[in-house]
Amino acid sequence: MEATASGVPCVATNVRGCREVVEHEKNGFLVPPHNPGCLADAIAQILEDPELAARLSEGGRRMAGERFDEQAVFRKVKAEYVRLLREKGLEHLRSY
Repeated sequence: MEATASGVPCVATNVRGCREVVEHEKNGFLVPPHNPGCLADAIAQILEDPELAARLSEGGRRMAGERFDEQAVFRKVKAEYVRLLREKGLEHLRSY
């Protein structure tokens, strides 16, 4: 997450956690686990293609701002609490 927010194109293995932060060919590459050849190829591709690296870098910054911005996350959590209160008929308990 920190790397994408910093504009670093990422190469990560396609496992839980990484999949939530890296979108294949949008802000980096996801490669199969236990496949060092695929990992090396993805890294080389980014290093050899500055336009690709710039596109992935921008995609990472954009995604970080949309998904991981502290204020955006707070708004989503707050909206979910409001929805749950409304669903339970307890909206009157809302104090904000």
